[in-house]
Amino acid sequence: VAERYESRTKCWAMLNAHMAGFAMISAGGDLQHSDLFIRNWGLSFVSVFISAAFLLVLFSIRNCCSSTAEEEAEADLDPEQEAAKLYGKESVEAEDDIFSLATSFLLVQAIRFAITGVLPSKLGTDPEMMEFFAGQIVGLYAAGAVLCALTATLSVVGGKSRLWHLALGTCSMGFAWCFLFASRWLFESSTSLTDRSISPTTISGRVFLSLVLSVLSCGAIIVLDRVEDNQAGDEDEDRRRQVARTVKNIVTGLSILIGFSWEHSFDGCVEAISSQWKHPLMMKLLGIVLISLVVIPAWRRYILQKVVELENSKKEKREAMAELRGGSDASPLSDERSE
Repeated sequence: VAERYESRTKCWAMLNAHMAGFAMISAGGDLQHSDLFIRNWGLSFVSVFISAAFLLVLFSIRNCCSSTAEEEAEADLDPEQEAAKLYGKESVEAEDDIFSLATSFLLVQAIRFAITGVLPSKLGTDPEMMEFFAGQIVGLYAAGAVLCALTATLSVVGGKSRLWHLALGTCSMGFAWCFLFASRWLFESSTSLTDRSISPTTISGRVFLSLVLSVLSCGAIIVLDRVEDNQAGDEDEDRRRQVARTVKNIVTGLSILIGFSWEHSFDGCVEAISSQWKHPLMMKLLGIVLISLVVIPAWRRYILQKVVELENSKKEKREAMAELRGGSDASPLSDERSE
């Protein structure tokens, strides 16, 4: 029952966090496209910091309003207080997702503006018939590599502060956005793909791009998993934890890359189908509802439930190891999130 309740809470927290994140992307996009910040790419970066500061202020207000209830939950573990504690944990994770998703997208928008001299639309699309040069494509891949390196560096350094978690999530999602858009530029610039009508401007091209990125990302994940397994026999516990944390965060970024690429494909499919009807907005809404009715229950029942079980098993293992060492440092929230 407890795991079912936790998975239900995590499910709606993640869904609402992503909806709020994309809403913040829209609001931040309006700010980036305003007359003040669209003048040059430097001011576009300033708008990203303003959006990030706005979110931090909102998080601080939420934290002040809920701190009392969470302190009471620490003292008393009856069902209501346990629910308040779970609310506090999931709220923090949801806020991290909102910040990382919105800030990383707006950051990559500014990076693309700096590389091409043209600010993409709020949805991340480039102007039609825009040509991309090899130097621009390499530059965006390089920006993604830098963000990936920052993700690894932050993972190795470690940290428990809120800003560390937000910076780590932003870099992790940022390199996923960079690789996605750079790959789209690469595929759009390929005459062989364009001649076969499978460039990213077509539905088949989007699906092909998603398949390629999924295969490459899964291959990279397998390699990273082998790297982590090779560290299993290392006697240096700190090194093992650093490697595990680094692999986990890079794999998270690659997983996000896969998700973003398929989201792009699904969005294109819904747009194409809805455009064939008299009321495209209503058909688009109906398509979104149908996809949600199919995907969300399966994700919550089979994937998210498994994630909750693995997290609880990891927590129990960590507490058992702490008892064997005679310590009691196994269960703080910051420790769980930093691993």
